[in-house]
Amino acid sequence: MLQPLIGQISTDHDSLTVNWTEWPDSDGALLLVSTTNSFSAPADGVTLATDTDLSDGSATIYGAGGSYTFDGLSASGETYYVKLYAY
Repeated sequence: MLQPLIGQISTDHDSLTVNWTEWPDSDGALLLVSTTNSFSAPADGVTLATDTDLSDGSATIYGAGGSYTFDGLSASGETYYVKLYAY
């Protein structure tokens, strides 16, 4: 697994869109999003459960290069932390 890309996003709206580009020679990407800057690094060979509901403060998304939009966010001005791992 490659080193993660790390980002911080603030939003003024009720949705958050995260865009990413596929890494060359990777099978896909694991996107972790949280309202706290506390992440556990995924273990090689372990698949985390997909969780698209960011209203509880965290989410886990799998995909190739692309985009994902979280809708229905209630906290305007909330800061979200993002880690993106290639696998």
